[in-house]
Amino acid sequence: MGEQRTLGWYRDFCEKFDLEAGHQWLDMKIGEQGRDEPVVADEGQMISFLVNLGGTTMDQKPSVGRIVHYQSYGTPGGEFPSAPRAAIIAAVDPAHDGQRVDLCVLNPNGMFFNTGVWFSETPKPGYWNWPPRV
Repeated sequence: MGEQRTLGWYRDFCEKFDLEAGHQWLDMKIGEQGRDEPVVADEGQMISFLVNLGGTTMDQKPSVGRIVHYQSYGTPGGEFPSAPRAAIIAAVDPAHDGQRVDLCVLNPNGMFFNTGVWFSETPKPGYWNWPPRV
């Protein structure tokens, strides 16, 4: 069992990491227990819900050598859309709690190095994320 936390704590957590699945979980819990009551929920329930939706909770820790996805920008005219690219973590910025890393990004026509790339829970151009489970 996970630690007991209030729903307010979860709402702050979801806002911080832009977790759409977390907001769905909160809406479900509030619907079950009532919006005006001081509600306490189990951390394990939220983690299970997010994993079942295919989301992550950043409980994975980025480290040198891990494979992640980097979302390319694509071209301004749309000839080449934004797409996920395999990337290897080359360095982790300890000042940002694993949210910012340096990457070696692998493209079909070569590779490039990108420093100071921020984490996003969902794929966004210019950010890295954990590969989805398939």
